[in-house]
Amino acid sequence: MSSTRTGDSRPPLTRAEIELAYRFTLGRLPESESVYDWHLRHSSLPALRHSLLTSDEFEQAQRDLKAWHDAQQGATSTATRADGEAPLTRADIDFAYRLALDRLPDAEAIYGWHQSAGTLRLLRASLLLSAEFAELLRLLWRQTYGEQERVVFVHVAKTAGTSLRSFLLQRYGAGSTMELDTDGMMRLARDLAQPASHSNDEVRQFRRSRLVVGHFPLSFAQMLPGRLRIITMLREPRARLLSVCYFLRAHRPERVMSEPNVALRGMMLAAQALSLQEFLESDVVQLRFNTDNVQLRLLAPPLLPLPSFFMPRLTPGIIEGAKTALAGLEAFGLQERYRESLLLLSERLGLEPPQSFTAENVLSEREASDPDMRPIARETITPAIQALLDERTEHERDFHAFAVELFEQRWQDYRRRHGLQ
Repeated sequence: MSSTRTGDSRPPLTRAEIELAYRFTLGRLPESESVYDWHLRHSSLPALRHSLLTSDEFEQAQRDLKAWHDAQQGATSTATRADGEAPLTRADIDFAYRLALDRLPDAEAIYGWHQSAGTLRLLRASLLLSAEFAELLRLLWRQTYGEQERVVFVHVAKTAGTSLRSFLLQRYGAGSTMELDTDGMMRLARDLAQPASHSNDEVRQFRRSRLVVGHFPLSFAQMLPGRLRIITMLREPRARLLSVCYFLRAHRPERVMSEPNVALRGMMLAAQALSLQEFLESDVVQLRFNTDNVQLRLLAPPLLPLPSFFMPRLTPGIIEGAKTALAGLEAFGLQERYRESLLLLSERLGLEPPQSFTAENVLSEREASDPDMRPIARETITPAIQALLDERTEHERDFHAFAVELFEQRWQDYRRRHGLQ
């Protein structure tokens, strides 16, 4: 008999089928009468299948089933039915195949084998631990991610991003928010592509998330599955670069030495040991990577899977690609126009706008209040320092000018829509 996809054309679920579905996938009965009632009223087999197979509890049930199966492999005795467990019927086997593999058994002998083996747990193991099921589950998860919508905030350092992050957390909730750095984003994208990794904590957190926030390039954010609404904040490049330098310098020495990120610790030490001019003149790769046209590079399209220490030349094509990418984002804001930015972002994301528009994480305030930081003097911006700031942001300033013009167009459209003078 050939494999037969069942599709959705089946009668409504019965109480016995709901009970078998729970026992088969989760190894237990439904927890209450209300669960039976809900599925009897609202569920089809595809809907029941989806709700069970994409649940966190199913992932744990799979781990328990695999541990039992592995132990059975080394045992000399065979599994037997538990006391009171009814023998498997042909209808039970059909339903289990439809639930797990979305098809019927493909040979008559399969029915005899399962009925002779005799236990639901063995039936579960043979189907739920099979390569065929793993592939179907991978596709089911991909479809699930594809149906989910997430806001992804590409947080560029020192652009009022901390203030925007706080606003978004208030709206979406900490339990629905996932925070990642570049390494975490790469790891998550890799794990999402591997079914064997789908039970780890980061993947489970991603599945629950409605908001993803972090310091990572746009091209990394675009690796995530699902409907992504990507946003970011930008800042005048020279002001941002100065703020980065002073931010690194303002950390107390004990905080610097306890920083687990080796690259960041090295940048802090360099910012504290060098003058502003020396810091900007440095050709140390890590410093160049974090001071050279940073906002432009973070939003530029990917070239190759290059290591972080490689500094590709910013060609006109890359610059235009970054402008196109910015225009294609769900929304973006400007640190210099924080109030207007929050109004535009709120409208675009369908969020209630804030009652106040005070920016957080202002460096001078943090120097006075943050125990990990200390007040520092600002250097006089000499012509030599100004020239270095201009050099490090040459292409980024052109990119920012494009962003300002596009932002102004969107703000004027907002004013017209809301009848603002």
